[in-house]
Amino acid sequence: MNQQMGYVSHANQLPVIYQQLLNIAELNNPELGADWWQLLIDHGLNADESPQFWFNEITVPQSGYALLPLCSSLRQHHHLRALTNCYTTLYNPIINGVGGNTALTELLIQVRQVLRPATLILRPLAQNTLPQWHECLDNAGWLSDAFFCFGNWYLPTTGLTYERYYAERPAALRHTLARKNKKFSQHGRGQFRIITGGAELENAIDAYQTIYAASWKSPEPFPYFIPQLIRQLAVRGELRLGFAMIDNTPAATQLWIVTQQRAAICKLAYDPRFAEFSPGSLLTAHLMQHVITVDNVTEIDYLIGDDSYKRDWMTHRRERWGILATNPFHWRGLMNTANHRLRSSIKKLLHL
Repeated sequence: MNQQMGYVSHANQLPVIYQQLLNIAELNNPELGADWWQLLIDHGLNADESPQFWFNEITVPQSGYALLPLCSSLRQHHHLRALTNCYTTLYNPIINGVGGNTALTELLIQVRQVLRPATLILRPLAQNTLPQWHECLDNAGWLSDAFFCFGNWYLPTTGLTYERYYAERPAALRHTLARKNKKFSQHGRGQFRIITGGAELENAIDAYQTIYAASWKSPEPFPYFIPQLIRQLAVRGELRLGFAMIDNTPAATQLWIVTQQRAAICKLAYDPRFAEFSPGSLLTAHLMQHVITVDNVTEIDYLIGDDSYKRDWMTHRRERWGILATNPFHWRGLMNTANHRLRSSIKKLLHL
């Protein structure tokens, strides 16, 4: 098979066919688009980390293409990982054509033979893609083991009205919302705002950051990532930056992303000074109503984590997993495999 393989450090350096494939992949997952990759490279990596977009081009007509975004580190040069960070909710290679899996396997062979890493960590992955990953990695000469990353709560909303959605929420949540909304609305003290862009955007970003800094949340590991993401979303028409205001003061904020009839709840925070109003819960309800009624989304996704409150708002749960792939031709890889499998066995014994 006639193949050309290599890697570039930025998505805009890829051959045209791969830039087109990124545009297509972005329709199903915004985190696979060129804008996301550039944002992550510019504002979401550590100083010693370098991106690598591995790709192959099979010149035989009707064959497959594969693109594998990876990240290397000067401090951990024996290890490779997926080009992701703490904000990434789903990772996948870009493959196309009937020979896509074969092309991905060939890429994984090249990565192992050229870079000779001890390990390759891929996460977070959709659970139903694990068999594909294991098959490609095994055929490429890697040893692979899966591990759990986090739960992902979501709500299918096709044909769902907000009235029906609200009526189906747990009684305790409905009673809390009704009681707090009465206090919130009393004497016109409370109001909601949803910013999508325009002249208010920079002030909205400042307000978001002020609330976040005052909240219980830990400081962002990459402080410029979210502000720039907000600007990027505004340009694309995908921004829903919500605020609950009390006496004209921002009390709670939430960053939602709406694209391809899917709403993703990305970030949320509230100012503890206004905790008696439950502004976060009231804002969630308001944004739920907006994306169901106005944006007409077919799914709402709480993204990362099994926080208990998400069960009150969502109805379905799926899992995101990771894969530890080790290089059997590298002694560090063999040690990592042995350690990982030993820990997994101990965990299973403890849960018997």
